[in-house]
Amino acid sequence: MTTMQALPESSTTSTPVKMLRTVLDFFTKHPFLLGLSIRLALMILLPLLLDDGILLQGVRYTDIDYDVFTDAAAHVKHGNSPFRRHTYRYTPFLAVILSWAEVTDVTGKNTMMERCFHHGLNWWKHPRYFGRLLFCIADALCGFIILHLRRKERNETTTTKKEETNEDDKRCDSGGGIGGLIPVELQDSLWWLFNPLPINICTRG
Repeated sequence: MTTMQALPESSTTSTPVKMLRTVLDFFTKHPFLLGLSIRLALMILLPLLLDDGILLQGVRYTDIDYDVFTDAAAHVKHGNSPFRRHTYRYTPFLAVILSWAEVTDVTGKNTMMERCFHHGLNWWKHPRYFGRLLFCIADALCGFIILHLRRKERNETTTTKKEETNEDDKRCDSGGGIGGLIPVELQDSLWWLFNPLPINICTRG
């Protein structure tokens, strides 16, 4: 009667699990850059796909309040009060900041290549993206502050604990999910940097 031999521990881990751990490790080491990159990518792509009707007709991604912001900023740029825009009930400081946006004029460029190059360098100044860019940067910075505070609090708490904690308890405290697969540092990022709700809010405007 044959008996089954136990497989080595390294061979029991499947390839998908290893790939998942690699991805999670990458997200854990660079949370701020990845969180900001996700926001910037969605900020550019989703308005193009939805607002311009490339992906779906009649489905708009941009929040209606963003139109209110940009209209109020246009009033400020022309020397008027932002409150001339109906339903603008926000701080004038926001309208002043958004008034720094500008529409790039490429009519003076000689060739199509020069126009495309000039427009490519100044796309972020367009009112369609300028406010979103500021919102995404500010939102990612909020996530970074939350991440820093959570790690600082956890480090201070760890120093007060006794060093007699066994390895199993350490794994339960520092891990997460099934079998400690999700590191606690990544859990800190999930609170804000990789949270779909704030990502959706800041990229919509």
